[in-house]
Amino acid sequence: MHSSRHARQTFSIATLIAATWTAAPQASATVSGYYNNSTNFNMYVTNMPDFDQVRAASNPLGVLGLANNGVNHCVPTSALNLCAYIAKHGYPSTSPGVANWQSDTTYNVATINIGILGAYMNTDPFSGGTGGEAGYLGLIQYLADPYTFDVDQYYPVGVWSPNLALIAQIYANGGLANLCYGRYSHNGSTLTTRNSGHCVTPVRVSQGGLFSGELRYRDPATGGSSMFNQSDWATTTLPTFAGFFTVDGQTRVMTEMLTGSTDGQLRIIDTVYGVTPISGLTNSPTLVKFLNPSFFSNYGSPPSEFAFSAALLADLALDPDGTNAWVLVENVPGVSLGKVQKINRQDGTTQTCVENLNDPKAFRFNRHHELYILDGRILRCVAVKQGNAQTTTVLPGSDFQAIACDPSDDSILVLNPVTKQIAKYPRSLTGAPTMLQLPTNFPLSGKCWFDCCPEDKSMWLCSEASDSIFEVHIDPLSGRYVQGPVIAQADIVNPRCINMRMCDQLIVACDGSVKEFRYMPGRGDGYDGWIELNSVLQGINPGLCFDVSRSNSNHDPAVHGPEFDFDDTPPDQIFARTESLDCIGDMDGDDDVDLDDLQAFLFEFGEEGYWRNGDFSQNGLVDLEDLQLLLFYFGEICN
Repeated sequence: MHSSRHARQTFSIATLIAATWTAAPQASATVSGYYNNSTNFNMYVTNMPDFDQVRAASNPLGVLGLANNGVNHCVPTSALNLCAYIAKHGYPSTSPGVANWQSDTTYNVATINIGILGAYMNTDPFSGGTGGEAGYLGLIQYLADPYTFDVDQYYPVGVWSPNLALIAQIYANGGLANLCYGRYSHNGSTLTTRNSGHCVTPVRVSQGGLFSGELRYRDPATGGSSMFNQSDWATTTLPTFAGFFTVDGQTRVMTEMLTGSTDGQLRIIDTVYGVTPISGLTNSPTLVKFLNPSFFSNYGSPPSEFAFSAALLADLALDPDGTNAWVLVENVPGVSLGKVQKINRQDGTTQTCVENLNDPKAFRFNRHHELYILDGRILRCVAVKQGNAQTTTVLPGSDFQAIACDPSDDSILVLNPVTKQIAKYPRSLTGAPTMLQLPTNFPLSGKCWFDCCPEDKSMWLCSEASDSIFEVHIDPLSGRYVQGPVIAQADIVNPRCINMRMCDQLIVACDGSVKEFRYMPGRGDGYDGWIELNSVLQGINPGLCFDVSRSNSNHDPAVHGPEFDFDDTPPDQIFARTESLDCIGDMDGDDDVDLDDLQAFLFEFGEEGYWRNGDFSQNGLVDLEDLQLLLFYFGEICN
């Protein structure tokens, strides 16, 4: 719907084209805005689909529906918004593919895909909806290309909670996001019971201070009264407030959606899903470099290189968000002790987070944003989301050189190449470690690297002692680690920094290139089923240190139990919102039709596309008919 046409100015087509042609953008941006810091940002995305979750279970018209009319399908429906956007913006082979999703001719296809996502996510259509890690794992399975995308899931932990700033960071780093909120009973600022929740797709997040913000989102539960056809795409707008809330005795800053509801419940954002193309981190003699092969949009990415001397570099890592570079700095005898520094990707500022390290060798994040540092015989855990609180333990020897994390049980693995043993610690670092003996018949000494598969506990290892990469796995008969395939080829020189993004995906840096191997036993060649394939990181010349992003979820069943399920029953009370249909001609999503929109339209002119790409007439082309529509609404303010 549009506001009344208020004193609309009239322009000729020739006048408008002449006014904008010389300033036409080089590409049609679908993600834009700015991110200055965690309290000052305005990021938005256009061209985001808005699928309806409410679809009649059965009807005589041959229109497909969802069990229980889809009332509990908010998670798979909002996830399909992201997947359809991804398919339209650079990844056309991604399900559900490229189509005009506002047309009734694609309604059944959309229903089928929501049903598939719901099956992958173990969505209960009658009670409970989608809960736990099921939405996260189901989205990974549906995307069907986990080798290209990272899927991340964020729950509250300690004093930290997912918020609008996290979503803005995901956008700024080339990704997409969904958010979910819980309906909480409360006693003042104490949240007593989470009574269910709902998931939506944010299209704009903004904040200009410590507390107040604005959220705009696609709500799969809205869309009119029809359960038999796709409603017009629309955006819901709500104010938000970041305040202190106490849950189970833990006080944290959480973001409330100010809905104006009268049911005595607060709507609190408590989960965020992010989908981002794979990225990496490496160094040169003078720089730390972010590696970003591709984005879902052409939003101007933040700087990718930051000055840093390799002479001081012991290790580097991406944090689980993929938003910052963490650098382990060696100690300089007689000058300075070692430390951990964080490089802010948005502005390049450096913050020292851990100091006074005597012998820093390696570090690694777990999925809970806890940083484990191998410092001589001391193993340290730094709770990054908990004010950098530390716990430590003393290792059983002085020759430990490398570290890895097993997300299946959150254990920490530390490798001693001399004894070929791994000390396995619980997340808390309490108690004596479990010692795992590796085979002794392969070279492993000096600086070394390894990573593990959480499913079968297999590992890949390499070291300065050899140009080969070694696999070890547990023999089912003896229960001991035995050596498996060995990867050795002429173009692998000085292998280092092994990353197992998935159990069947191995990425390793070497002189001059990044190598990627995948386990494909049906091929019958390679290294016992491990086949080298072209990597999305191919063409990169890595430095001495290298890291690659991977999917993460900080879901903890002991904390985020069944009460963290997401559904939409009963229908939500959100009275303070404003809802606006997508505005014809508003190419950049700023709620008006102006010269910026005409610039974006002219870049798309003559191309194939739907809706936000300029195909307002929905004929599959951006043509003169669409230009006439844009000019008809030129000067409009959308509401």
